[in-house]
Amino acid sequence: MSIHQLDEQTILKIAAGEVIENPASVIKELVENAIDADATQITVEIKEGGKTYMRVTDNGTGIRSDQIDLAFMRHATSKIESYDDLFRIHSMGFRGEALASIKAVSDVTVLTKTQEDSTGSYVRYCGEETKRQVVAHNTGTTILVEDLFSRLPVRAGFLKSALAEANRITDILYRFAVAHPTIGFKYVKDEKVLLHTTGSGIDNTLAEVFGSDTTEALLPVHYKDAQIEINGWVGDPSLYRGNRGMQYLFANRRIITEPQLTQLVESAYTGKIPHGRFPVFFLWVMMDPDKIDVNIHPTKSKVQWSVDTSVFLPLKQSILQSLEQATNRHMIKEAEEKKPERVNLYTMEEYTERKNKTRLAAKNVADTKIAYQPAPVPKPLKASVQKYTPEQIPLQMPEPGPSKKTERLFAGLRPIGVLHKTYLIFEDTARQEMVLLDQHAAHERILYEKLQQEFQKDQVRTQMLLVPQNLKVKPHEKTLLEEKKQVLAELGFLVEPMAEDLFVIRGIPYLIGRIQDPRNLLYALIDTMEQSVHAIAADIQERLIKKACTEAVKAGDVLSDLSVAQLLAQLEQTKQPHTCPHGRPTYIRTSVKTIEKWFRRIPS
Repeated sequence: MSIHQLDEQTILKIAAGEVIENPASVIKELVENAIDADATQITVEIKEGGKTYMRVTDNGTGIRSDQIDLAFMRHATSKIESYDDLFRIHSMGFRGEALASIKAVSDVTVLTKTQEDSTGSYVRYCGEETKRQVVAHNTGTTILVEDLFSRLPVRAGFLKSALAEANRITDILYRFAVAHPTIGFKYVKDEKVLLHTTGSGIDNTLAEVFGSDTTEALLPVHYKDAQIEINGWVGDPSLYRGNRGMQYLFANRRIITEPQLTQLVESAYTGKIPHGRFPVFFLWVMMDPDKIDVNIHPTKSKVQWSVDTSVFLPLKQSILQSLEQATNRHMIKEAEEKKPERVNLYTMEEYTERKNKTRLAAKNVADTKIAYQPAPVPKPLKASVQKYTPEQIPLQMPEPGPSKKTERLFAGLRPIGVLHKTYLIFEDTARQEMVLLDQHAAHERILYEKLQQEFQKDQVRTQMLLVPQNLKVKPHEKTLLEEKKQVLAELGFLVEPMAEDLFVIRGIPYLIGRIQDPRNLLYALIDTMEQSVHAIAADIQERLIKKACTEAVKAGDVLSDLSVAQLLAQLEQTKQPHTCPHGRPTYIRTSVKTIEKWFRRIPS
């Protein structure tokens, strides 16, 4: 087959495929142009998911009538003069490819007017045909894109349903609205307004886009050093999603994806939200443009940093501090409209009698009341726990650490009974509330934070294996193990090289406990190491959660009065008393007023 030169139209269509993947790509490029034109109001209208109709209108500077054709030529731009300008770029676009690519794969109509022009210009590009005329138009630009990929039927076949394509557009417009909160955005889908922001600042924009329920659960985050500044909000542990759809990351107000930074943020939520759920965050990374390369991906959604990514590490600590400050916020919403089901509820006397029958030494309720008063935290004792069988199980309570909290969460609680052999029931007379506490979740939180403290304070002990295990590795795995040997040692692993492709595992972290095959654990960590050191720590923390879950008192175990008192006191001292390490609530409060509504004693 002979070599030949491709014609210009074929080249254009191939190049367009790198920039324009779907209707959302078109909207992204047109909105970025509107932002670069200093628009303060941008309206986006679509039909059929953008496949047949997309119109973007702005009140920006407009395009001079003699430069409209130039704007739709490849590599024609007003943003840069030379390659060096890429490293001083402040605009959204810079390559001059977007409009030419859109024109190559669809029919495009342009209406535009500058402040200096007395009339507006109308130009329609339909394949090789071009129509022009003078029209009345406000200052700014309107671009209408119709029949996307109509000249590339194979490419059109890869588009998803109208609903799926519209959802992509919705997502990108939400991100633009948040990234540029001083610009008003209006989004109309099939003649219905789905988004309308006023451009009156980030606080109002977040409320307009996501609602007050979301904004009330956001915590401010700030970090700054000589190289970088990061500002924004993260959700408190009650605010999470089933996917990463509400994770917003911007570099100099450019919408980006950054897996390593995302992973760092998510690692701050380990043990605070349920496994498999994702935190919500809105973060702006501000850095000198010459330290960010935005020209590594056709869609400009990925960036490369010229600084070491370790500059992001303090961000995690900043998030942890914000989350710790939020622990006193009430995270569990009451189900005001739910009516209680008929339940089997033990009284405290029945509960005590049941413990006596199972040979548990029960103290008088009067004695236990002392433990619920704002008194010094009792030292841990070997309290007895019992299932509803004669077999006894010890309840291990860690030493209480120093607490920074000034307000007691559970001061003055009066024990009432137990529900379903799991949920301890108390009355808070001061707040006029009923408190239900999940004994397993509460103990799990206490044990997890004890293990975590040992882990974070480099108090991780190594348990030596009676029989060292050989670990066969590939060349790249060997390199990783050699590079991360010190990190693994700090985590409690003792791994030594034996041959070119062989290591020996002599010890594993004591905190992890017994495992059937240490080699599987190391192989899993090797896979994690290929991502980042943060991922290793996150993997260890997941194992700490499992260990805490295994050792915690179970549902169905019967606690003595003293054990219950200790459970409350020690939970109160934790950093995250509201949830277990999996993110489930440890307790809920229901007001007497709500209960009276259930029984219709007062109007709903």
